[in-house]
Amino acid sequence: MDSNVHSIRLVQSLEPEAYVLHSTGALAAEYSRQGFSERVNLVVQGYMNSFAMKSVEEIISKSEVDPRKLAIENVEFPFDFTRDIVDELNTSICFDTGHLLTKQCGDEPLSEFYRKHRDRITEIHLNDGLAEKDEAGGHQDHLVLGTGDMPVREFLLELVKDNFEGPLIFEMPHEDAIESLSTIRNLVPEALQ
Repeated sequence: MDSNVHSIRLVQSLEPEAYVLHSTGALAAEYSRQGFSERVNLVVQGYMNSFAMKSVEEIISKSEVDPRKLAIENVEFPFDFTRDIVDELNTSICFDTGHLLTKQCGDEPLSEFYRKHRDRITEIHLNDGLAEKDEAGGHQDHLVLGTGDMPVREFLLELVKDNFEGPLIFEMPHEDAIESLSTIRNLVPEALQ
């Protein structure tokens, strides 16, 4: 938590649009993969979320950052819990499309998630993903747009229709970002106007 506070203070003079934060970490992600019953999951994940909320609250308090500048990312943890933190502490959301497409934080369609949470989404980490795991059982996210399960045209037209003006970050290697931009030019040229 102290490193988050230090990082916020360190870059404040650069006036970032948002500070992206993972409210839960490796332990919560690992627990999410264990396959316990729904009832046990609700209790344990609720308990983990209470610790996450306390940490986020301390980060806001100690750094004195505007809570709306803190964008909590959808990570490998049920997003309903994360949304509780967003609402309770008045933060924003960083929407990682690949994390949703790989079902790390829920299984709703991309545009539906966006519409449900757009009131707080201030930044999007734009990447494709496949719902099926790779051979090693890992998530297949941060892929080039058009190579996974993302309905690229439908989703980007939703952003255009909504006049989304927040940062769209290609969260992938440079070459893949160039290829993704080419995919957008071909499939959704109106998104680049």
